[in-house]
Amino acid sequence: MGYLASLAYDAGKFHPVHEVVLAVRDFIVLGDGERVVVNQGLHGIAAYRYDESGFTQIGSLKPGSAVREILISTCSRYLAALTQDSASVTLYELTQA
Repeated sequence: MGYLASLAYDAGKFHPVHEVVLAVRDFIVLGDGERVVVNQGLHGIAAYRYDESGFTQIGSLKPGSAVREILISTCSRYLAALTQDSASVTLYELTQA
């Protein structure tokens, strides 16, 4: 398990602001800084929106096996996922939530 957390920097120190406990293998922050796509390995992929009230899950998907790597296109419209059981890449179209 891991934490998806936001921190504030004040007086030379970081302070936690919001956090969600979940499996985190790696993550990508989308260009607007308000959305995060999380590779959860065995648990799939989850998307979160971040605002002043914290993290809110806005979507998820569960490929047939553990996710090894994810990549988001530069236009933030497509997500590519590579699973541990396959050498092929699966491409998903992202929609706004």
